[in-house]
Amino acid sequence: AGMEVRSYKAAFWASTTIESDDIYEAEQKGFRRLFKYISGENKQRQKIDMTSPVLNKITPGPGPACKSKFTISFMVPWALQARGMSPPTPNDERISLGIIGDLQVAVRSGNGYWLGPTRKRGGGRVLIEAE
Repeated sequence: AGMEVRSYKAAFWASTTIESDDIYEAEQKGFRRLFKYISGENKQRQKIDMTSPVLNKITPGPGPACKSKFTISFMVPWALQARGMSPPTPNDERISLGIIGDLQVAVRSGNGYWLGPTRKRGGGRVLIEAE
């Protein structure tokens, strides 16, 4: 599958940051933390639909043997961004809600799911912010 550049308007996102030297571990921890939030582990006990894309912003550590910061973000569904609506408040203080965007991202899409930088099963989706 080839790469496609997509544009996304500014939107509300739920984000969490993991510090790690292992991208696979960081993505798994961040995804699980956010998945619990959208599965109802929030102050309102409200379930939220899973949306795409899922973003991973990587802030490299200061040196080769240093941990990097991986900020994993789920877009809040548009229905919860309408006037007068707001996303549920996270129970987990490591999750923040805020506006990200406008974005341009490079997307490789396919069937399956992402298992890490060199491991993938059946395709998956990779999002990279285009500068």
